[in-house]
Amino acid sequence: MRNTMGVFQTFEKNGDRLEARARFVTHEAGWLAGVGWKNLSCIGAIRRQFEYKGQVSGEWYYYISSQKFTAEELLRRARLEWAVESMCWLLGTHFDEDFCRVDGENEQQALNVVHKIALN
Repeated sequence: MRNTMGVFQTFEKNGDRLEARARFVTHEAGWLAGVGWKNLSCIGAIRRQFEYKGQVSGEWYYYISSQKFTAEELLRRARLEWAVESMCWLLGTHFDEDFCRVDGENEQQALNVVHKIALN
């Protein structure tokens, strides 16, 4: 069996910060069906490497999906996820939403909307 791997790279510069992203995707995921991952079609990884003021660091993110993403599409989907996580983190740290004791679903939703407006 020949393993095929999709790869896509991007580079960004924001001020003094350089960021390189490499995405790797394979659709050769059938071997995981035997361990409980039904309908698995895609295994992917994203390598993010940062350089800021001479310091270099990096991190890996791993993904599995029932959809067959290209390496480029995997990054787009991952960035959408990161945006949601970032918003949740901001709401939790700035407004302590995790510890909010407001009763009533309507009041909670209204307060959440006000918090999001304040962040924007």
